[in-house]
Amino acid sequence: MLSKRSKLALIVFFLSVLLACTTAPATTPEENDILVAIPNNCYRKGFQIYISTDLDYCFAYPKGYYISQNKSEEPVEIAYCNNQPKTENLTEEELDAITRTKPLAVSLSVEHQSFENNISLESYSSHNLQEGLTEELIPWTLHDGEAFLRRAYEQQEDAQKTSYFIYTQRQTIYYTLGFHATCMLSEQSESGKELENLVFLVLETFTFID
Repeated sequence: MLSKRSKLALIVFFLSVLLACTTAPATTPEENDILVAIPNNCYRKGFQIYISTDLDYCFAYPKGYYISQNKSEEPVEIAYCNNQPKTENLTEEELDAITRTKPLAVSLSVEHQSFENNISLESYSSHNLQEGLTEELIPWTLHDGEAFLRRAYEQQEDAQKTSYFIYTQRQTIYYTLGFHATCMLSEQSESGKELENLVFLVLETFTFID
């Protein structure tokens, strides 16, 4: 009669044989998985990277921003988020100062439109007028591609909103990048510095994905 130890050894043996004869199902990528190569130009050390939901473009943007809207059928929105200090052990005066402090109104929007009839980028840019007072188009380049720049002003209740629009094209899809703030690029304010960092980093790294 087999001892308990012999029975256990026999069970382990049969299990090992059974597992060895069982073929594990082959693993295959999910049908919805899409592998794309992100261009190196989109990466910058120490910065965040945005890749569009349609996998058609990417760019780097500074820390301190968050993606407030990211749907394929709607404009992408990336807004600046102030780092508010902790409210513990603060006096009433300090708490009141924080309450009255408004976050920096600096943001980026990206939208695109598709046209079956291939119109020129200049024609699209000229007819894509923004709200408020707009200036003339300025020829520009975006990652070695053709682009146009326009600056627009819009008077709001407590400040004047300034926007810089960049128009670019890829085949029959037209893209509009909008940089928005309550200041101008030339201003030496906190908002002005944040706007400058955002504009030049995005324009330097914006790249279409093949």
